[in-house]
Amino acid sequence: MTRLTFPFGQTGKGLQFVAALFSIAPSWALLLARNDTNPSPRSIDTSAADDAMKLRRVGEEVFSGVSLDLVQLAAESPLAAGSRLLLLAGEQKCGTSEVFYTITQHPKLLAGRDKELHFFDKVVEVNEDRLKSYLNAFAAPETLLEGMRFVDGTPDVLSNPKAAYNTAAVFPFGLKVLVMIRDPIDRAHSAWDQVRRAGFESRSFEDAIAQEMPSALKCSSLASAYFEHSTQQDPVALDAIESDYFDLCSLPPQARCWQRMPEGGLPQCKQYLMKGLFDVHLQFWRRYHGSEAIHILRSEDFYEASGSEDPAVALRSLTTPLAEFLKVEPFEDIIPKTDCYHDCDVSKTLIEDVLSPRTRSQLRDLYRPSMMRLALMTGMYWPGW
Repeated sequence: MTRLTFPFGQTGKGLQFVAALFSIAPSWALLLARNDTNPSPRSIDTSAADDAMKLRRVGEEVFSGVSLDLVQLAAESPLAAGSRLLLLAGEQKCGTSEVFYTITQHPKLLAGRDKELHFFDKVVEVNEDRLKSYLNAFAAPETLLEGMRFVDGTPDVLSNPKAAYNTAAVFPFGLKVLVMIRDPIDRAHSAWDQVRRAGFESRSFEDAIAQEMPSALKCSSLASAYFEHSTQQDPVALDAIESDYFDLCSLPPQARCWQRMPEGGLPQCKQYLMKGLFDVHLQFWRRYHGSEAIHILRSEDFYEASGSEDPAVALRSLTTPLAEFLKVEPFEDIIPKTDCYHDCDVSKTLIEDVLSPRTRSQLRDLYRPSMMRLALMTGMYWPGW
């Protein structure tokens, strides 16, 4: 059985691969155009799969740990080697549920079987059957329109370097990534509060921060090292740091804590702090996909538009750059949804009621280097940083 593995020591030329992809992009675009009116996934031109193989062979030194058989499956699926896939990659507690609801109102942005498919964020080794299961979550309509994409709204892939690597390997051309970024302290509080309301968290916010801080500081140090070696263009070091980051930060053995524990026990590992290191998480995805494949939306801007006096008009204005990024018509007739999404029968807490000035200062010290790098990377700024 075909298996997909992730040898980070063999991946260090992602940027060269991205450049190679775009050097032969015109021929791939013509193939996609011929498929725009196909009535079903079965009628997708097999030459698209052949071209996907060509693209992957260009980057075989980069993605040698990923079987071409699996890429063939993705190329022959409705996702068409990634050219019909939009990943709403996260981050968790940055408004991804509301954004997913908003953007899938567009006639060319289609929801899959579920908003969150949790495939690339959780699977370390993928076999052919597992990949088929993921691809089967996207059912092609009778007519595939030009620019149409399926949306995977799993918000936990952004912080996972293996997810960045794997998606680039399996979907070698045309994949688009939408990233939501929020003030990291507000995000951490929102994550803690959701888990508390769900009944999975017995610690106070301050206690949770104190217990996670040593691990978060190690993750922050890895992030700084990653940028240092990115500047030095040291792929071997980057591979090693990605592997360490995955083991320590993205998916440590105790990280699967969303399920209820045996005998009613409450899990004590929520990664509230690590997920706010947006700079390095964004850099993982830029390394393998290129910055031109990623669109960033500030959560605060989306919240403000949703809560405005005329949210439909505000959201239409806010989503215009996204429509341009995806090369689809502007969003029209958006119906805002401001309902609570998670554990709505339990009241939320206010951050000022659960976070002391001293602990806030510690969190600012933790996130300050990350937010400074993020501003330089994106040109985006958050008040107070």
